[in-house]
Amino acid sequence: AVALFKERHDKTTKISFRSQPPIDVAQFAQYWGGGGHSQAAGATLLCSPQSAIAEVIPKLQQLVHDDSSQ
Repeated sequence: AVALFKERHDKTTKISFRSQPPIDVAQFAQYWGGGGHSQAAGATLLCSPQSAIAEVIPKLQQLVHDDSSQ
């Protein structure tokens, strides 16, 4: 799985997620009110990219780790 963080002019951060099966990033993005498809999804966080990275990356690493152990 991969995440791309982009700061917007309104100081929010757009995050785009991509993955390969079995990792479902659409379900993952719903945690932040986002959505999309199982292998391509996104969300917008009301914070700086640095804060978004600090919040999202540990959870994404856990998602990848949990899916790879099944």
